[in-house]
Amino acid sequence: MDIKEFGNIIVAEIADVLGDSVEVSYKEVLKNNGIICHAVHIKKKGENIAPTIYLDQYYKDYKNGIVLMKIVRNILEFYRKHAPEGSVDVNYYEDFSKICGKLFFKVINFEKNRKYLEDVPFVMFEDLALVPLVNVDDEFLGPGVIVVKKDHLKNWEISEDELWENIYENAPTAQPFTIEHILETLGDKGKELAPFLSQLDMYVISNEAKTNGAGVFLYPGVSEKISEKLGGDFIVLPASIHEAIVMPYFEEEGKREFLYSMVKEVNSMVVGGGDVLSDSVYLYEAENNTVRIL
Repeated sequence: MDIKEFGNIIVAEIADVLGDSVEVSYKEVLKNNGIICHAVHIKKKGENIAPTIYLDQYYKDYKNGIVLMKIVRNILEFYRKHAPEGSVDVNYYEDFSKICGKLFFKVINFEKNRKYLEDVPFVMFEDLALVPLVNVDDEFLGPGVIVVKKDHLKNWEISEDELWENIYENAPTAQPFTIEHILETLGDKGKELAPFLSQLDMYVISNEAKTNGAGVFLYPGVSEKISEKLGGDFIVLPASIHEAIVMPYFEEEGKREFLYSMVKEVNSMVVGGGDVLSDSVYLYEAENNTVRIL
């Protein structure tokens, strides 16, 4: 049984238990870097939101010998615990003046996400795509983010240029930039390396949520602040889509090759496939206030 067959059986079993009060469907969800996840949506009739329950781990459990009906019971238990009560007020998100202050962006790999980006008003930076997001804090769904799509712009009656003007203006307050020494980030995990790491000007940058924050060095004025802290030119090492490492840069023989090999090794061995940002290393040059691929 493949995962699609598994998903359709789960849908049928859940629909049988919950009856006509809900609509149950199987979906394939395109995630970052072209990764496809498999999910079931359970939508109460008369409501406009449907929880997405991902099936990939449940399918692994099934392949490892867990009885199908036990998996169905686990999914139903999860749904009953997390299902929102009521509908989301979508009218709020139809008024651009109400949401513009919540705009920010994430960065993802352009080549690995061409299909995902087809409906998104993104902008390019080197090999990265900047994807517009809106912070949401719904009384039913709690905090989260919504990806801005091209259809949103039609509803808001604004251009892509107007959207990005608002994003660059509001991102620094919607998801503020953070920087901390790598020892702070590692916490107890870095104790053994503390004598070595404490001597390095190596910092982790992200946003306050520590999610989708690797691109904060592209916020207006942020690279200048990092440069001031580090004393001039610096490099950006993409640790994941969520954070990046910055450190001073000085020309040395073999340094570029070493940095690239380090990033590629981290991406292949440490970072999960869906969280990989890029194999590139980026250089900020203080003299002309620009960032480029090293």
